Amino acid sequence: MRLRGGCSRDEHPPSARYYGSGKLSSDEENIYLTRKPRKCPKCGHVPVSVILYGMPNLSSEKLLRDIDAGKVSFGGCCVSPSAPKWRCGNCDQDFYKQGD
Repeated sequence: MRLRGGCSRDEHPPSARYYGSGKLSSDEENIYLTRKPRKCPKCGHVPVSVILYGMPNLSSEKLLRDIDAGKVSFGGCCVSPSAPKWRCGNCDQDFYKQGD
């Protein structure tokens, strides 16, 4: 399990571009999507995980299964509206929800 903080990201850069229908949009660092991708648009890895923020309940068997399956990853304790929503378990690329 890897913990990764997102506390330093206050806002999206003004140069961000958006595409609809879950398509990839990038400004070299941040990638914005309209919905959670089935596979990573950058490297093709399946599945893309949902990022869980805050203190997780590690006694939950379902959560532990989802972590092992790569469906959930940790985002740290700092939650902000501009934090990424999804992450690739292979290339570690974060994905942001368009409009958040």
